[in-house]
Amino acid sequence: MLSCLNIYNMPPVELPRNVFEGFFTITTCQRTLIVGLEDIKHHMGPNVMHIKGSEAYGYLLETITGLKSQVLAESEIVCQFKSAFKSYLETTKRDGRLITILEKLFKDNKDIRSLFLKNIGQQSYTGISKKILLNKSSYNEVLILGSGTLAQALIKLLSKKFKIFLSARNLQKVDELKRQFHFQQIPWPMIEEFKKIPNILSTIGAYKTYFDDSFFIDWNNIHHAKGIFIDLGSPSTIQTSLMINDGVYRLFNIFNECKALSQEKELQIINAKNAIKDIVDKRMKYFDISLLNNNKEFLLGL
Repeated sequence: MLSCLNIYNMPPVELPRNVFEGFFTITTCQRTLIVGLEDIKHHMGPNVMHIKGSEAYGYLLETITGLKSQVLAESEIVCQFKSAFKSYLETTKRDGRLITILEKLFKDNKDIRSLFLKNIGQQSYTGISKKILLNKSSYNEVLILGSGTLAQALIKLLSKKFKIFLSARNLQKVDELKRQFHFQQIPWPMIEEFKKIPNILSTIGAYKTYFDDSFFIDWNNIHHAKGIFIDLGSPSTIQTSLMINDGVYRLFNIFNECKALSQEKELQIINAKNAIKDIVDKRMKYFDISLLNNNKEFLLGL
């Protein structure tokens, strides 16, 4: 069964609805993955990488463990996989065989992280954002834009040190977050209200500019150029010439914070990748034996 696994890897895009029914799909800030047990029939374009079989499972495992992220071993990717998996389980054309593979993937991710990646995972998008705020900002108010898994992780991490404001398009998710966390809601998209908050963390990705130079000029004037704006969304919704020195951080700035790894951490990553190879071999045998047993049971029933 694992030999039939197909992954289509492409830059992050908003997938059209109902086109990939039966496939598991996930979009992160770095990539979009389409995963299934059959080939996609239509042409996928020049920027799509097609991976099959055991190599595909290894690719999935390296992705969910954060070893393919620019922030190595970041933990937010697991939440994104879980959210995408939950959505897949709610679809009418879900594939039970693919569900089994993904369930094994979650177990293997847990094993790899607990055995090899315990300390590295502390360097996450949320952790680096918190570090920037604590080191660079003298204000204790933070506006989080968005209501997804990354926004939820930011609320959880920052709520002890900062007064949290939140604004998002999905009001149902905002209501769900209200039952878990304490924050002050600002209706979306009240840009004039956003300007009043000195620290802003955006997790919203869209092919649209929400924050242009006029926004940043007003925002800077209100807070005397001492605010922090961290854009974690992909595609980016900001358009300005302001950079780190002006208090504006983009995803690539966050990635750069994590590039320098100690020799000890490099060794952990090598060991994790070797362990992933062993797990892929084990999973290939597991699914081959499962398929063989199912065929025997079928034949005995004839």
